[in-house]
Amino acid sequence: MKQNGFNERKQRGVPGFPIQLYSVDSNHPQYVMPLHWHKELELVFVHSGQLELFINNQPFVLQAGDIALVNCNHLHRGEPTDCTYDCIVCDLNMLVKNGNERCSSAYINPIMSSELTVEPFLHSNESPLYNRAVRLFEVMRDCSQFYELGVMSALFSLFEAFYSCGGVSKSSQSDKSVSQSHRIADMVMWIDRNYTERITLDILSEQSGLTPNYICRVFKEYTGQSPIEYVNGVRIKNVCHDIKRGQKNITEAALDNGYDDISYFCKVFKRHMGMSAKEYKSIT
Repeated sequence: MKQNGFNERKQRGVPGFPIQLYSVDSNHPQYVMPLHWHKELELVFVHSGQLELFINNQPFVLQAGDIALVNCNHLHRGEPTDCTYDCIVCDLNMLVKNGNERCSSAYINPIMSSELTVEPFLHSNESPLYNRAVRLFEVMRDCSQFYELGVMSALFSLFEAFYSCGGVSKSSQSDKSVSQSHRIADMVMWIDRNYTERITLDILSEQSGLTPNYICRVFKEYTGQSPIEYVNGVRIKNVCHDIKRGQKNITEAALDNGYDDISYFCKVFKRHMGMSAKEYKSIT
């Protein structure tokens, strides 16, 4: 069974130095940032256009020059408009392992555990916090001879600015909000693992212990889609992947990704892709 990885478990950077820069434009396979979460801290820098970023269901509209900081373990997704942007994903354990124990326990661990959260949105300006975030992107892009030293220096400098500039606060999420985000995370991970099987609202309700009405309302708040729309999106993405590889015909790809009604599949594919599956196959 294919895994989409709602909870990203990717290797960041290289072993022992888990930080990585991703550059995204309209040609990137994940230009539209899918709903996901990970244990790492993420920074997003918009170079051009607009990115509407949703962090734990809170929208932030980023223009060119703006930076968003996605706290550890927070659900997030993004909808770009004529946008190019960079993302840095950093496992903060690299600071714990390479830093002072007192600094780690006082400043790093509370952010890793989500006891404290960093300011999620930095407008383009000349503040010390913004400038140090920009500096981290510059070092990551530069890849100079002393790259690792530059990255560690920029990270510790950024964390110093978090605290000295008032960019850190107690988590403002209510117990109810935390519970909701965890339930949605569990539900989407279950869908990502089981999308090839039959999935209905009643099945989701049975798996989650939540009522169908509650699932529909909260799921759409966090993902912008109904549960069934999300299921179809996952399935169609994987059908496209199978068609591109050329190892299956359209019917085989549809059946292998959870569609037992080919007529329904054809309607869903055209709604999602703006063309028929045959048209899509002819241009790949």
